[in-house]
Amino acid sequence: MQAAIYEAVDENDGDPTALTVSGDGTWQRRGFKSIHGEAAILLCNRTPKVLDVERLSKKCLLCTGALSIKNKNPDLYDEIIYNHECESNYDGSSEMMIKFKFYYAKVINEYKNDLEMMHKRTWAIYKHKISTNEEPDHEWCGDWCKYKKSLLTGTTYDHQKHSLPKYVMEAIKSVFDDLASKETLQHVLNGLSQNPNESFHSFLWSMAPKNRFCSGTTIDICLGSAVMIYNDGYLSIGEILHELLGEMGHFSFIEFDRMNKQRLKKEAQWRKRRGQPAGGGGDSNNDEDDDTNDDTIEEYHLAPFEVLLLSCCCI
Repeated sequence: MQAAIYEAVDENDGDPTALTVSGDGTWQRRGFKSIHGEAAILLCNRTPKVLDVERLSKKCLLCTGALSIKNKNPDLYDEIIYNHECESNYDGSSEMMIKFKFYYAKVINEYKNDLEMMHKRTWAIYKHKISTNEEPDHEWCGDWCKYKKSLLTGTTYDHQKHSLPKYVMEAIKSVFDDLASKETLQHVLNGLSQNPNESFHSFLWSMAPKNRFCSGTTIDICLGSAVMIYNDGYLSIGEILHELLGEMGHFSFIEFDRMNKQRLKKEAQWRKRRGQPAGGGGDSNNDEDDDTNDDTIEEYHLAPFEVLLLSCCCI
């Protein structure tokens, strides 16, 4: 990631404040009971790369396991608790801001080619939630608005069930001032900005599937592997092999090179279908740009351990 940052700064004439980035977070499990999550910052250009990541965990596997000896051996329990590196670093709700995030993403997807409508519809989210029975404000709402539907059907709509307190909405208004401004939305026209984030998240969770339990350490390994492969391709795994085994074998190099070429071919086909320019030429090292690419080859989804095992077998 450090190399990606230096490379991005160099491309912007050495000015780190001129970088355009996109950020997004994701939870491992579907629903609102996920233990692990991740947030990533990616560079926004034709060859996006991961600049920073952070793993969030609400539980620590070692802390939970140590509870079994808490009563039988309290001294050992205290030693484990105080001396280990706890995986837990987040105590909020997995559901936090999920609805706002969903509505915001939905607006960008629906009006990605119309800046004016995108601006109105994003502010409609705020206006809809702050509206009350005494002061309704649904001028910019779309067909989904139940208040507008009630006007057409002649029924009564009660804002109390769906509105948020005014002091809450005023507290988060600065967020909307930033995210719903035309300057910010200009960067997501054509839906390009968030695609790399979704692609990276999809690639990460293919290594740590959403239907399997993982510890924070496993997520860290998957996260590190995903960043390396996404930024620099499968051949970057060779750096790990050099550290573990002294060198990368001939057949490992051939296999990783083949996987890279397959990946670039799939990316070129995907961009051609969407009418987008090639991602930085033939030496691009990025992974697929969309988690909806159903023709992804199976090798893309090798877990980190499987990649290393494959490498060792090919040496």
